[in-house]
Amino acid sequence: MDIGLPDGDGLTLAKRLRAIRKDFYLIFLSAQNDPETRVQGLEIGGEDYITKPFALKELTLRLQRILKVSEKVNDLPSIIRHGDLVIKFNDYELIDYSGNVITISQKERGILHLLYQKKNQAVSRDQIIEEIWGEGAYPSNRTVDNYIVKLRRWMDTDLNKPLDIKSIRGLGYKLVISKNKSEEMHGTI
Repeated sequence: MDIGLPDGDGLTLAKRLRAIRKDFYLIFLSAQNDPETRVQGLEIGGEDYITKPFALKELTLRLQRILKVSEKVNDLPSIIRHGDLVIKFNDYELIDYSGNVITISQKERGILHLLYQKKNQAVSRDQIIEEIWGEGAYPSNRTVDNYIVKLRRWMDTDLNKPLDIKSIRGLGYKLVISKNKSEEMHGTI
């Protein structure tokens, strides 16, 4: 998706498409390199934001990384419930304490999957970048932090804190799961 379209802007179109379907990969290819625009694209659910000009090999590698992350996520149950928080990996959705549905991007899904796989273990920002963006990708540590902020907002809706992402100073993050009842399911809610 390009940001500058002849009959509108790609961010608006991407929001509309995400409202209709969540199970597709969205990559922004744009000459606009404004940090605010890139963040908006990622918040909408873009898996990546590539600025023009770019090499075809770069695009191919980024697409391969997105598909690889998607395959890894399929190793977990499709629905995981902790307290009133629900992760629906196959639908790219989180359900918060109040029952609100929150759409997540491929990157958010991948980060949550990685942290869930390594629950109660520290995961470095570098490891997150390597696993989710791939070798040779150079997002900043701040990029990882921005994704964590959105996931924490969802977790913070349940004051009982069945899930919590703890910061490990100078290293990265750790997903902590409380001892309360939790369920993992392979179906739908």
